[in-house]
Amino acid sequence: MVDAPVPILDRGVVRPRSPHRSPTCSIVLYPPGATLGPRIQMDYQPVLLHTGSVHVTVDGIPRDMPAGHVGLMLPGALGFFAFARDRATRHRRMALGLQFLDQRTRRALDGAVNCLSLSAAMQTCAELARDAVAVDEPAEQPVLSAMVQAALTLYLAEATHVATARAAEHPAIARAIGSFPTRPARRVSSIAMFQNSHNGPGVSGRGLNPPPRQHEA
Repeated sequence: MVDAPVPILDRGVVRPRSPHRSPTCSIVLYPPGATLGPRIQMDYQPVLLHTGSVHVTVDGIPRDMPAGHVGLMLPGALGFFAFARDRATRHRRMALGLQFLDQRTRRALDGAVNCLSLSAAMQTCAELARDAVAVDEPAEQPVLSAMVQAALTLYLAEATHVATARAAEHPAIARAIGSFPTRPARRVSSIAMFQNSHNGPGVSGRGLNPPPRQHEA
């Protein structure tokens, strides 16, 4: 199910800090080879990629976002989007204007990583946001606003968790693990796998080694 058609190529230039903008949540399907932009991003926008992929150029800096990831778009950035050529790209996007976030949160989002693995928690948050559209007060949309704020807060928490986990991996441990001999272990494991797959119950692995010769009388 798709909530919005493929956006028309946007060649206009709009001010990144526009007046009050309502929060949004929708699912968009782009056909193979579709492009969007260049356009100036208006809101804070987490983009959940379900199928396909997108090559994004933001302020002249390219980056790729494959399926199974969530990307963060920031207001004021000039972006161009080129979607997968060999398949359709389906993504869920949420958007929230500057006026809904305090300065501390905006500053944290501005400095966050631009892409993370898509977690089950983020997926659930996006689904709840979409469900809120049907019951929300249409003018101000307070429920949807709260849900998108929750998604952005979750993004910051997950980004912090990833950064902490990477920092905890001491370089000396990584080097030590990399220095362990692995080839003999793989060879022994391969032989064991061969034995397990070819030997039935009560059958030994003698097929791998020739039987001892009998002494002639």
